[in-house]
Amino acid sequence: MPGSDRSPSEDSGYRIELGEIESVVARHGAVRQVVVVAREDSPGDKRLVCYFVAENPPSDWWTSLRGLLRAALPEYMVPSHFVDLDAFPLTPKRQG
Repeated sequence: MPGSDRSPSEDSGYRIELGEIESVVARHGAVRQVVVVAREDSPGDKRLVCYFVAENPPSDWWTSLRGLLRAALPEYMVPSHFVDLDAFPLTPKRQG
């Protein structure tokens, strides 16, 4: 999201490039927008979460998306959670 911290994240000693994960997810034909974040909801519980907007995803959507990610990235860079949104939230000025 514009204005968010897109700097690399460290997880389990690995350097994780969030933009690299986003670019792989964006290769899927159904994906229109994507943001990947490193979340730590409780101390020590770090996870990658992929938020995306998809248009007309195929019936094998999850299988094809995970296959795409696993073919292009090391396992530690594959998000553990995916959140399908109708649209990304906008500010009152209609910015993402």
